Amino acid sequence: MAQLPLYYKNGKPTAPPLKRWKENYLFLLVFVAFVVLLTGNLWLVPEPDESSTEYSKFNPSGALSSLNVEPFAETLDDSDRVEIRSLNENAPRPNASNPKLGIVVLEAEESSPKKEAVEPGQERSPIPTPDEMEQGQVSDVVNENGNTEKTDASQSPDTHPTSSSSQPPSAPPAEAANSVPEQRRREIVELARNAWNDYVNNAWGDNELKPISHKGHSPVIFGKTQLGATIVDSLDTLFLMGLREEFEKAKEWVQLSLDFDRVPAKCDVSVFEVNIRYIGGLLSAYSLSKDEIFKDKAVEIADKLLPAFNTPTGIPKSLINLKTNAIKNWGWASGGSSVLAEFGSLHLEFQYLTHLTGNPVYLEKVQHIRVKLQAMAKPDGLYPNFFNPTTGRWGTKHISIGALGDSFYEYLLKSWLMTSKGDTEARDMYYDAINALEKHIIKKTSSGLTYVTDLRNNRPDGKMQHLACFS
Repeated sequence: MAQLPLYYKNGKPTAPPLKRWKENYLFLLVFVAFVVLLTGNLWLVPEPDESSTEYSKFNPSGALSSLNVEPFAETLDDSDRVEIRSLNENAPRPNASNPKLGIVVLEAEESSPKKEAVEPGQERSPIPTPDEMEQGQVSDVVNENGNTEKTDASQSPDTHPTSSSSQPPSAPPAEAANSVPEQRRREIVELARNAWNDYVNNAWGDNELKPISHKGHSPVIFGKTQLGATIVDSLDTLFLMGLREEFEKAKEWVQLSLDFDRVPAKCDVSVFEVNIRYIGGLLSAYSLSKDEIFKDKAVEIADKLLPAFNTPTGIPKSLINLKTNAIKNWGWASGGSSVLAEFGSLHLEFQYLTHLTGNPVYLEKVQHIRVKLQAMAKPDGLYPNFFNPTTGRWGTKHISIGALGDSFYEYLLKSWLMTSKGDTEARDMYYDAINALEKHIIKKTSSGLTYVTDLRNNRPDGKMQHLACFS
């Protein structure tokens, strides 16, 4: 057995001598510096100002009143104004019926072409529904004098396309061609045409164009396959800008080349990205042009995504293999969790699919997500960014209206508006969420700058994401 060394003093064994005091001091100094580096970030978090929770309440008397919006506001009469309400007010919300989210509401609009008295919170949207345009029903529009008038959609093919032969908007009248707004429109259209031509000439069929190298790119979220994401995503813009030749070229590519069966078996695709880029892009193109090819392609792709919902909770996973129907979540997403901004940004497209096809499965899938979220206990009324679709529990307590959370809140508001304000469930979920977010994540620095932070384990991290700027 090895024997420990002995130290002697005056011929007697004794304990080993202590290190010199300078060495001890140096060791202590290094240790203190290490502790400071680990905890120093806590001292850099700006001191929150409790008064910042007011944050102008999104009220006309608050920060928004400084924007120059009066010229637009003057063109609307009282019946067409969007109500701006304080998010913290306790006024009761209208006890409107909640039909099956959109389908009943839109069908009810079809049978009521005249503007009738409605309950508060149920004001009819000045934007006609797709079916009103399709069937040529009378819709309310705002004329150039700021007054609402009745217009038969069937008599205005350039404004409200109603058939499969619909074309993008025509050029403006000659007398308006030299106006300042029209000059600006032409410049914007030329910029869009230039960007489109660059894509056509250098990356046609690829999902994206690298603007510096002028090379095509097809990222992993689309299965590393040339699926023309830019083509599909641009359809509605090309239509609205009156770029007819470009729109027809894009439509031809969709009809002949858009095929998700080409994604190889070794690759997965993102359910969220495929939904917002392809299904959303195709449905927008159909809503504008009424060309059946766009609706048919949207249904075809949506059906391929349905297996992603086959989880114990019904909350879809993020990735799906289109050959095997195997599903999984991102490896970085909080222990196999689904992402709020992803599974929470399916409702608009899937609801519209049910409306167009009469197939209830699409709406049922996304409505179940709402039911599940409504039943979950939410910390301080907040929605964490991660939800485990297997255990039915929240993942890491990270709350954000930047990446991972942003579009969930956007879709709630748009679902309410898209159903002519009939989807009151979406409206109430939106207001409740915004009230909680306003209370907990809107902060001010010690110098008085307002910012929107993330919460990590109930603590503000003192950072504002670029995506949160859209809030």
